[in-house]
Amino acid sequence: MISMTIEEIAKAIKSEMKNIDSQTKVSGKVMIDSKKVKPGDLFVALKGEKVDGHNFCQEAISKGAVAVVVSQAIKDLPCLVVTEGNKESADVDQPTVIALGKLAKYLLSQLPNIWKIAVTGSSGKTTIRLSRHNEFS
Repeated sequence: MISMTIEEIAKAIKSEMKNIDSQTKVSGKVMIDSKKVKPGDLFVALKGEKVDGHNFCQEAISKGAVAVVVSQAIKDLPCLVVTEGNKESADVDQPTVIALGKLAKYLLSQLPNIWKIAVTGSSGKTTIRLSRHNEFS
């Protein structure tokens, strides 16, 4: 990810900063798996069918995450609190999923010359391979 301040991220995802200095930098990746968090990362707590990422925010911070993106503040943790969406959802309308989309859109706007490729459809994405011909030159 592009190195960004918490303040810049907060504006991009329309969140409220809690327990963190706005000039703190996120220099790592955006992570949704607390087990893979490394120093400098930003952890986004997603609610799934079986687990809720909010339960792993402390683990992410202890592994070096700069902050966590959550739908409700967690006492004493550096948080970016987002509320747009349905907090009860385990689907794409949950606030943290919407925040991920907003952050991706913002990052793409900062990289205007980057190629964007989308793979759509309901099957075949796991078996896709590039042609041996130079079709993409």
